[in-house]
Amino acid sequence: MGRYINGVLANHTKPPIHFVVLIIIVLNACGSSTLLEPTAQIYEYSNLPVIAPNNASSLSTLITIAGNNSTEGTVAISNNGEMIALAPIDSVSGNTFNTGIWGTKSGELLTLLDYERNTDGNIRSLVFSLDGQFIITGSDTGVIQYWDVMSGDRVFSFTTNQNAINELAISPDGHTLASVGYDHTVLVFVLETGEVKISYNHSDIVSAVAFDRTGSWLASSSSDGELIIWDLLNNTKYRSISVYPSSITDIAFHPDKSWIAVAAGHSEVHIYNWDLMIRVWEIDEFGVEVVKFSADGQLLASGAGNYVNLRELATGEVLFTTWGGRSITFDREGKIMVVGNSSNIKVWGAIQDL
Repeated sequence: MGRYINGVLANHTKPPIHFVVLIIIVLNACGSSTLLEPTAQIYEYSNLPVIAPNNASSLSTLITIAGNNSTEGTVAISNNGEMIALAPIDSVSGNTFNTGIWGTKSGELLTLLDYERNTDGNIRSLVFSLDGQFIITGSDTGVIQYWDVMSGDRVFSFTTNQNAINELAISPDGHTLASVGYDHTVLVFVLETGEVKISYNHSDIVSAVAFDRTGSWLASSSSDGELIIWDLLNNTKYRSISVYPSSITDIAFHPDKSWIAVAAGHSEVHIYNWDLMIRVWEIDEFGVEVVKFSADGQLLASGAGNYVNLRELATGEVLFTTWGGRSITFDREGKIMVVGNSSNIKVWGAIQDL
């Protein structure tokens, strides 16, 4: 059940979900993959509309990357919406296997990274470079590595002092990389060289990081519930607040408004006016781990291992619900939503006139 601080959250019913499975990629327990033939027409990305309140209730599955029930992972989507990167993680052993890149138009497995877990550690976060030429990974050994998307070869790497990296983020201009980890620090690098530009500190393990749309502000959160907004232009702490319940697992800037969404305490979603640090919206959502705004800011996606809810911000109404969402991301144009859980990765889009 959700609620506004200054208003009433609309009642809702669970909308119907339509499934059009186009590609299925099966990852077996050994980490190998089998690409199956498409079972329906493949829709061109360029023909997809932006996911919006008027079509969100009828989203359809475009691609499914299917795994076994003991597998989860971290996913990323390229800025042009044409590639998805997946680093599967076995939830029993915690080991990464077969990190690969898939095409969203064809469903083809394009590249497997030349990744050696025994020497490189396990991938805990990955992001595409702005131009889509590289995948950047952060591991549980504190190593950041750059991989050529076409060949899968490692082209550059450096070691941080973060022990284990929890999340990476790239600035909107593509020239700055932020990393957060177990050593309570936020590191801001020159993306092209790996040079540390800025280092910030929390009092606990830093769990999440995000740039705003302008690249002038950086938000970071920690396991003790501290949310901090950093002014990158002046290299200062701008605002901070202790979020209750504690343990923030994800944060997201709204693309236009001075809002930031927080997944707090595995039980609530909060939205703050981060300029004033005033909470403007609160939703009770059991188990929530991840929050993301759509590209145009009209929708808010939130989820955990067993659900994803897609809400209209103007009304608070849940327009779409589906299974599983430890990882949720929208492409830059807002045409597709990628959802990952312990069973599979699904790409969702609004297909007209099925």
